[in-house]
This record gives sequence, structure tokens and C-alpha cells, in this order.
Amino acid sequence: MVDDRRILRLIDEIYDAALDSRRWSKFVESLSQVFDGVGGALLQRERHSAEMGFIEFGGLDTSTRTAYQQYYSARSVWMPAALTGSSELVIGHELAPDKRSFERSEFYNDWLRPQGVYDAIGGVIQRSAGSLTVVTVLRAERAGLVEEADKQLFARLMPHVRRAIDIHRRLYSAQLQRDGALRALDALQVGILLTDAIGRPVFTNRVAEEVLRSGDGLSLVRGQLRAARPDDSRKLAALIEGAAKTTRGLGQESGGILSLPTGTRDAVTVLVSPCPYLGLLEPAALVFLSTPMRSLHLERRYVARRYGFTPAELRLAQALVDGKRLADYADSVGITLNTAKTHLKQVFAKTGSRRQADLVRLIVADPALRLAASHSSLARRH
Repeated sequence: MVDDRRILRLIDEIYDAALDSRRWSKFVESLSQVFDGVGGALLQRERHSAEMGFIEFGGLDTSTRTAYQQYYSARSVWMPAALTGSSELVIGHELAPDKRSFERSEFYNDWLRPQGVYDAIGGVIQRSAGSLTVVTVLRAERAGLVEEADKQLFARLMPHVRRAIDIHRRLYSAQLQRDGALRALDALQVGILLTDAIGRPVFTNRVAEEVLRSGDGLSLVRGQLRAARPDDSRKLAALIEGAAKTTRGLGQESGGILSLPTGTRDAVTVLVSPCPYLGLLEPAALVFLSTPMRSLHLERRYVARRYGFTPAELRLAQALVDGKRLADYADSVGITLNTAKTHLKQVFAKTGSRRQADLVRLIVADPALRLAASHSSLARRH
């Protein structure tokens, strides 16, 4: 009789493997030990293929595994019945047509017998019209044939195995989607942070990590976002707090923009926005970062096609994206503040924006413009 504590440890290993794919082989090896096996595997067999694919294995050396995959899987006495059967358990000696033909088979004499194996026990993870996925243990001959108690224990474990496989697939799919999205954001050279209500990051992408690691203009102090100047830190905290209230349905603040001066280069532009609901993560604010080396230098032809900006409107939009104040921009180009305000109203009308923060957020988040800028930058370097 298998000790209950050993079974609980095995169940723990099942769910550990669901979260970390590197642990499947350890689980299979532990499963084999519980059922007096010489090894085991997670296997997948296509109904119209003679080859069996090993997903994971434990306790089987490489040459034994390769021999099975390349030759003996097509000569298995057990597999044809397993493919066409309906039972959720697969027991070797029950699948063989008869003892005499099994013991005379090439499969037994040349592959099972050299390993000291006579029987097997396995469970069906998934059976479809096209394939069969099983977890199986090769039973040591010295342990005798699989008995009813072995079947009952294996049947108790199978719901956990199926659930863990499903969890693993879902997590892997989510990871692929997440990684793809992060690569896209990194390629666009946008720093992204998710923070809680007091400015502690719960997620940062690669670009944001580089900005924070440099400590120039924006950094982490005791785990919270801080600007180089205390006044800017207070403004940043207020923007994040306001965005957090909106995220939780307690306010209507839409965030805002800060231009943070640095000691070695021009300003780091910080755009704060309320965060969409993300379930249990519960971040409070989205923070976008753009530094001069990563800033979006608008390409005239793309912007003209997309928004219909005139050259003057384009220069103003670029200045706002770079974090300049409207009055400073007017002084730098030699126009009055009223003229700059007139250009800004026209830019608002063409983009559907109502405030400067909304305008910058729209442009910074526009993937078409960022891809165009990245493409032009690469073309200039080459």
C-alpha cells in the first residue's frame, strides 16, 4: 500500500509541473517510482502515424527512448488497442492480444525485456479522432502484473494530471501572447510601467527598466517612482494617485504629462493614465516613458496622411511629444502664445483631442507612427 504522504507529494509535483515545464520529467520519474516502474513518459501518438512523440520522460536513458521513438513504437503490441479503445486507463497485459504472441513479439524481446519490463500502466490525458496523449509507467517485471489497487490509485491521480496539463497549456498560451506583446512594445521603444496607487511598479517592460536603471531623471527610491527634483516627484505622485482613483471608479482624472529634466540629456517625458482592469493584479496606473534617445520623431509624410497636419501643426505636435510647454515652444519658434494656441486648437480638431495630455497619449500610443519612425531610423543608420 502506497503511503498517503507520498501520494500528496506526487500531487504537489503534478501542479509544480503545471507552473514550470522543466518539472514534468521529475514528476514522471516520481510517478514511475510509486508504481514500481523502470521509467515513464508523457507520450503522444498520431492515429495515422507509426511514430510516437515523447513530450517528457523520466527514468529512461536517451538510447532507449530514441530506439522506441524511431523503431519500436511502430511495433508496439499495446498501442493499437490503446488507440482504438475507450478506457481511461491503459494496462499493458490487458492490451496484448494474448500472452504467447506478446512474449514472442519483437517489441517485448528486443525493447521491453532488456529493461526488465513486462507490463505497463497508463492513463489517457486526451483522446481524439486524430491522436492519443497518455502518461505511462513501464512496470518492472519483478513487481508482477498491474493489480486492481494499482488501477484505482492511478485513476485517482489522473484528474490531477489532466487538470495540470490544461493549466500548463493555458499558461503557456498566455505567456506566448504576453511575450509577443512585450516584444512589440519594446520594438516601438516605449517604456511601460504598471504601478500601484503610490507609484510602486508591479510590472516594467525592458525599455522602462533601462530608464529606471540609468537613474537619470526618473528612478526607484525605496521601491517607488521618484523624479530627480522633489517638486516633480510630488507632481508625479499626484498624477498617479489621481489615475488610481479613476481606475477604481472613485474619480475622473485622466492622468497627465510631466517633463523630467536629466543631468546628461534632455527631458524624460512621463505620461500617466488610468489602468484598464486586469483582474487580480489590480495595478492602479499606466505610466509611459519616452526619452530623447527613444522619443518619437514624427515623419512628415506619415503624419500628414494620418492627421492632415500642416508643417506648423507638425512642429507643435513634435514639441509637445518632447515635453515642451506651449509657451516655451512659442518662444523657441518666434511666434506669439496666442498663435501657438490657435495652432493647438487646430491640432485638437484634427485628432479629436481635448487636452494636451490626450493629444500626446494619442500620438505616443499610435503604433503606425512609431513603426514608421523606427523604420526611418533604421534606414538612416544603414
